[in-house]
Amino acid sequence: KQVPHCAHMAQAQDFIKGWPNTDLLTYPQFKEDLKTSFEAFLGETGRGLNYGDKENGAYNLGTPDFRQTLAAFLSEQYGKPCDWNTIMSTGGSSMGTDISVRVHSKHGDYAVSEAPTYYLAHDMMRHAGLNLLEVPIHEDGMDMDALEKVCQEHGGKIKIVYTVPVHHNPTG
Repeated sequence: KQVPHCAHMAQAQDFIKGWPNTDLLTYPQFKEDLKTSFEAFLGETGRGLNYGDKENGAYNLGTPDFRQTLAAFLSEQYGKPCDWNTIMSTGGSSMGTDISVRVHSKHGDYAVSEAPTYYLAHDMMRHAGLNLLEVPIHEDGMDMDALEKVCQEHGGKIKIVYTVPVHHNPTG
């Protein structure tokens, strides 16, 4: 027996890449919003292409207005000053983790990570040649007693401690 085709039947969605459904391109409002966004970009092409400006140079660390806004938010959130010149924005957590691993460690160093955690963090540390040690997490974060024990056991050899203190992946 053949099942009749139903235009409204649910279909599997690929959420891995984070790409929107192409049906969105058929909506007039979406097209108008894209057009507005593209026109705004063309008005500031140098900024959009990350060329920067005369006062700040290239925006290798992120756009100044974003970094300034983030610094103000962090200052208010934590009640301590935050200098926007010390902030670097990245294309995502993986990029930030990879940069941190490359800058703060070398092949053969030790890293401690909470477990479970974002799986790609472990891959990046292993690909950099780090010896990866794990400590468990509690409901409120990394097990600090276990971390202290691991640090004492490896006497000054640990170069990186990886934790996700907010919006933890995979535990939420």
